[in-house]
Amino acid sequence: HGGPHCADYLTATLHKNIEDVKASDADNIITSLRSVGGYFVRYKPASLESLLSPEVADISKKRPSNQKSSLRKFSSTPTSQLLSPSTLQQPSTQALLPSLSPTALASPSPPPKTLTMEQRLLLAFLKTDSELMEDKSVGSTASVALIKSLDKLPFWTSNSLEISIAHVGDTKILLCEVEKGNSVPLTYDHHPSSIVETDRLRKSGGFIITDSFGSEMYLGRLANSRSFGDFKLKRFGVSAEPEISTLKLRGKDFAFMVLVSDGVTSVLSNQEIVDCIKNYNDPTLGASKLVDLAEELGSDDNITAMVVRLPGWGSPMTDQTKDLREYRLVRNSTFLNRRM
Repeated sequence: HGGPHCADYLTATLHKNIEDVKASDADNIITSLRSVGGYFVRYKPASLESLLSPEVADISKKRPSNQKSSLRKFSSTPTSQLLSPSTLQQPSTQALLPSLSPTALASPSPPPKTLTMEQRLLLAFLKTDSELMEDKSVGSTASVALIKSLDKLPFWTSNSLEISIAHVGDTKILLCEVEKGNSVPLTYDHHPSSIVETDRLRKSGGFIITDSFGSEMYLGRLANSRSFGDFKLKRFGVSAEPEISTLKLRGKDFAFMVLVSDGVTSVLSNQEIVDCIKNYNDPTLGASKLVDLAEELGSDDNITAMVVRLPGWGSPMTDQTKDLREYRLVRNSTFLNRRM
């Protein structure tokens, strides 16, 4: 929302940040977010506490008002600049050098900390959000699924899979199970009306109103309570902290996974989404037909769908909502013809 910049940036950057983020980034990321103030002024996620330095972990200390945030925008400074002759000539640095013994100088650095999957995903989401601080009015939701084969086979033929999910907003991830062909939601929308989000947002001083279309909006502005960007509302609790979950499953029990934007879910139920895809032999074709169906049903939002083949792909399954979809298409076509 607010233009394509935020969504385009996530497409180009988020996956790279997930791969490249390091434990040593934690201090800068958290310090950057605290500079927003309000909801984030004492922000310290429990899963990152072991990665933070004592100074950053101690939220009882107030940052001096004249101290600027160390990371309004991420940048990489070469080591050669950090240890340049001009830097070493500064009195504060020189005062420290005599106190260091040759033994201390020669001591090896401690090995880098290994990130858990939860820490990696959380840091990557928060880092990417910090990099978007300069654009105050744009925003985007995002959902990420990482699939890991637990045997030596590719994930689409594996007997055992591990799927890690991280998401903010209302882009949805669904599984289609083989036995009955039912949809299995892996994400739940971060809307202001949800119990968890309502409690969190009210503690940060926000409010929820219902617009003329019956939609609940946070601060009268946003339909989602978590998103990337939207920095004008960050201090009121609009967060890019993802909801993260990991599950293990037998590969043959699931036919596919589908990731969809709200342009699909606004006009189709979870079961209608997976039933539409069942009718096609190719995942790409299934995604394309799902987008077409959402358009035919009158979706006026951005429509995105991605279908990921899993080991149970091609298994015979019942289309539970075929008659309902056909009825809705006829009704929608009749309604449009009457208006023309």
